[in-house]
Amino acid sequence: MTGYIPKGKGTVTLDARNLKCKINTLISPDQKVSISLLLTAEGQLNEKNTNLDLRASKNIKTLETALNAQLKKRIGNMIAKM
Repeated sequence: MTGYIPKGKGTVTLDARNLKCKINTLISPDQKVSISLLLTAEGQLNEKNTNLDLRASKNIKTLETALNAQLKKRIGNMIAKM
């Protein structure tokens, strides 16, 4: 996965591994269906084109937050097309 990191003013490429998905469904009393997805993964950073120093844990958190937001948006778009 390649994503743009706004605070780092560049992109990173992550090789996701050990992917896991947990799906929960709920039907409300008015028959509306709700689906909850919990995705977890481990990854290896393959390419870094940002100005972030990844030796600092706050910058790693920044990277994770940005990639999580982008992945959430991509999955939402994919589900909306179904």
